[in-house]
Amino acid sequence: MAEGRRFHLMQRLGAGAYGEVYLAEQDSGAGFKRKVAIKLLHAQHSGSTDAGQRMRDEARILGRLNHRHIVTVLDLVRLDERWAVVMDYIQGADLDRILEALVKIDRPFPAPAALEVGAAILSALDAAYYADNGEGGRLGVIHRDIKPSNVLLTGDGEVKVLDFGVASVNLATREAMTGQFRMGTERYMAPERIIGEPDTPAGDVYAAGATIIELVLGRPMGRTPVLEDRHARFVEETMEAVREQLDGPED
Repeated sequence: MAEGRRFHLMQRLGAGAYGEVYLAEQDSGAGFKRKVAIKLLHAQHSGSTDAGQRMRDEARILGRLNHRHIVTVLDLVRLDERWAVVMDYIQGADLDRILEALVKIDRPFPAPAALEVGAAILSALDAAYYADNGEGGRLGVIHRDIKPSNVLLTGDGEVKVLDFGVASVNLATREAMTGQFRMGTERYMAPERIIGEPDTPAGDVYAAGATIIELVLGRPMGRTPVLEDRHARFVEETMEAVREQLDGPED
C-alpha cells in the first residue's frame, strides 16, 4: 500500500525480466477509485540494487514525457517493499501478440496500418529525444529496445510505445549505469549497435523500421550481418521481400 492509497491487484497482464504488469484498482479514499496498470518489480529482484534503479529510472523518464504515443506514468511507489510504477491502464495488445494471432488465421497486417504504426512510433521517439530535461537541455532519450512486444495497439487504434527501462537519457537523477552494456534485442539492432558503437537515435529508427517490416512480412526481419557488403545485400533482399508482399501475387 502506498501512503493514502490502496492498490488492489486484479489481473496479471504480462511479465518481463525485471517486473510484471498488473491491472489494478487504485482506491484513494473518499470513494475515488480508478483502474490503473502497475509495473511491479519481481519479488526475486526486490533486493537487487540494479533492478530497482532501472525501474525508478524508467518512471522518472516517463514522468517527463507527455505524448499521445507514449504510455503515461502517474506515480512511483513502493508496494510491500517492492518498487512499482503506476501507469494509465490502456486496453489493447502488443504488436507481437497481434502478429501471432494474424499468423494463426493466415491474415496479413494491413500495410497502411503498418505505416501508421511506424509513424506513431517515430513520433514518440522524436518527442522523447527532444523533450526538455528541466536543466535547459534536451532529455535525449534513446529507447534502445524498440520491437513489436514494446508497442501497444489499443482497441480504438491508438499506438503506445512501452518499456523505457534500458533507455539512455540526459537526466541528472538517473541511477542505473547502462553505457558499458549493449542494450536491446539483436534482431532489431542496427549493425553499429551490435558491434558496440555509441548509441544514437539512428539505432532506434532502425529498430522501428525492422518493426514495420515485420508487420508487413508477418515475420521478423532477422539479425543483420554487420559487415558492410553483407548488410547491404541483407537490406536489399529484405526490401525485395517487402515489395513482393505489397504488390501481391501475380496472376
